[in-house]
Amino acid sequence: MERTGRVAAVLSFGRGRPLGLAVLTICLAAQVLSASPVVAVRNALFDGLQALFLPKHGNSRVSVVEIDEKSLESLGQWPWPRSLTARLVAAVQQAKPVGIGLAMVMPEPDRSSPDVLALSSDFPPEVRLQLSLLPGHDRLLAQAIAAGPAPVTLGVAGLVGGLSMQENGPLPPVLLRGDGDSASAAIHYDDTLRSRPELERAAAGLGLISVERDADGVVRRLPLLAWANGHPFPALAVEMLRLAVNAPALEANVGSAGGIDGIVIGGRRPPVLADGTSWLHFDPYRSRSSMSAVDVLDGKVNPSLLHDHLVLIGVTGLGLVNEAVVAVGDSVPAVHVHAQLLQSLLDDTLLSRPSWMVMVEAAVLLVLGLGIIVLSPRVSGRGFWVLGGLWLLPLPYAAILFQRYGVLFDGAVPLIGAGLVFMAMIVVMSAEDRRQRHILHQSLEEHRLRMAHLGGELASERRAAEDRLQFIDMISHEYRTPLAVLRTGLDVLELRLQETPQTKALSRMRRAVIRLSEIVDVGLARARLDATQIPVERKEIDLGQCLDEAVVSVRAAHVGRSVVVDGPKPAPMVLADPPMLKTALLNLIDNALKYSDHDVFVSIRLAEGEEPPTTCRLVVADEGIGMSATEMTKVFDKFYRTPTALTKPGTGMGLGITRRIIELHDGSIDLRSRPGEGTTVTVTLPLGLSRQDCSHELTKGNGQGHIVA
Repeated sequence: MERTGRVAAVLSFGRGRPLGLAVLTICLAAQVLSASPVVAVRNALFDGLQALFLPKHGNSRVSVVEIDEKSLESLGQWPWPRSLTARLVAAVQQAKPVGIGLAMVMPEPDRSSPDVLALSSDFPPEVRLQLSLLPGHDRLLAQAIAAGPAPVTLGVAGLVGGLSMQENGPLPPVLLRGDGDSASAAIHYDDTLRSRPELERAAAGLGLISVERDADGVVRRLPLLAWANGHPFPALAVEMLRLAVNAPALEANVGSAGGIDGIVIGGRRPPVLADGTSWLHFDPYRSRSSMSAVDVLDGKVNPSLLHDHLVLIGVTGLGLVNEAVVAVGDSVPAVHVHAQLLQSLLDDTLLSRPSWMVMVEAAVLLVLGLGIIVLSPRVSGRGFWVLGGLWLLPLPYAAILFQRYGVLFDGAVPLIGAGLVFMAMIVVMSAEDRRQRHILHQSLEEHRLRMAHLGGELASERRAAEDRLQFIDMISHEYRTPLAVLRTGLDVLELRLQETPQTKALSRMRRAVIRLSEIVDVGLARARLDATQIPVERKEIDLGQCLDEAVVSVRAAHVGRSVVVDGPKPAPMVLADPPMLKTALLNLIDNALKYSDHDVFVSIRLAEGEEPPTTCRLVVADEGIGMSATEMTKVFDKFYRTPTALTKPGTGMGLGITRRIIELHDGSIDLRSRPGEGTTVTVTLPLGLSRQDCSHELTKGNGQGHIVA
């Protein structure tokens, strides 16, 4: 349990913000550096957006003539005699297309060509002579390529890590602008694989047909411009478009950092990355016009499918070409990938991802992460989960940018990064909750132990109080019994020895015994009141009747003295224990008579300022010797007597007992006095419940005093 608490304390240090900042820092570094997991997540998001939002094209002006399985079965296996390829090019030219692109490379001589067969020793001399007089197939294809009217672009394959051993042929016209001497950030091929020189000289242009795959084998981008053998080469689709718009050259801007800043194709400025590639927005496979080569040769294809179109001719027969998996998940022949690029260039639907987009994505992650880190410890309940939902915002934002503007914004990595920060904060909050529960559990255990200890002490104190009460009761019985015997015996002796010299002595002894009995009674009463638990049996009693009984009780000790009682009729009912309240009143009236030579006035009044009244006041006033302010602060102390009261009999415990009784009745006692002017004691007691509702009747008393004794 202690180990869990220490771990929770470490995690919750700084309310979890250091842990959240650490997670955020790692995510930012991975995003800015484009770590492999980040790239995989980013590509998965972009692929999903392509599958969800298809490009919007106008009328398709790109057609594909496929050398497919049907053509191979009808016209023979590949490679075909170039005379047959020449017939195919001528058949396409008859439909008057805008341009033709041959997505293939023909580096070797045609082994079926007459001029090649004429060199073979397998034929007799007269046959070889006749073969040498026939036109070669490469010448026929070159003538078909050069005949027009549409310009023909031949494919060139880039080689990495190998040399073609071919002679350098013509180069495509590329005009480089900018500060950079060479595009070091662009894609570079070690060499090229090219078609026969005779064919290249007849062609209007040359274009790369190499397809670049990402690390996962998926084609998402194609190079619009790359370098091979130290020379810039445009892509096949780019060169076809340049020729179609009669642009003299392809223009490319090279930045000082060696990256491609932009390219211009006859006024068109497609988005391009620093390495010369562009992101393709793929259509579903077979969404554009395609036809079989054998159908074109047999005249079965509607010429309108080729007229004013850019036509690509390529091999799609199974087993002859490696198909590429594209972003939408289709497996597509390479010629269709070039057709997709060509269509995107025409419709301006290439996707854009500026170089500064990574920093924007990092800023979004930073803002979301810091917001979660700062605000998570300050919110709770529903607000905490609303805050956690903020990390979902980058995803719909990425979808909006993709659909409306064709901009690739990586919302997945900020989403995942902010989600990881949020989960880290949840872990911290959970750890803090566990730590707080651990602390609370310890506090509860300590509280239980303290309560058990206090319970034991209270039980011990209760037993001690009970023992004290039992001892007091025993002492009370043991003292009162012999004193009662002495008093009775003295009474008997006084009756028998009347009118004798011993009478005065007996009278003094009798008074001493009475005094001793009073001292014992007062002391035992105070001891009982000081006990821990005092049984108080409160009930509604008539305050006037209780006062009358107290006055009658002091009559014997103060013969000839009067107590004037003033109050309403009927007197109020109060909640009190009759014997205890009578004792308190008896002590107050006895003190007033003892320390004064004049009559004592006792008044009963309802509390002022209460509607309806809930308390009443009983005032005992005398005109006796009075007390100073210093003496009044000590008068309720046990056994204290003022210097002026030492001539009077007493124990100094009466007022202390009285205050204790009044407090047990939820009342209060107030004493005011001046030396030589007398003393006024005010006692406040709660009214009985049955008389509170009719308390207004108590004010109707006549207010006339009456002498009780």
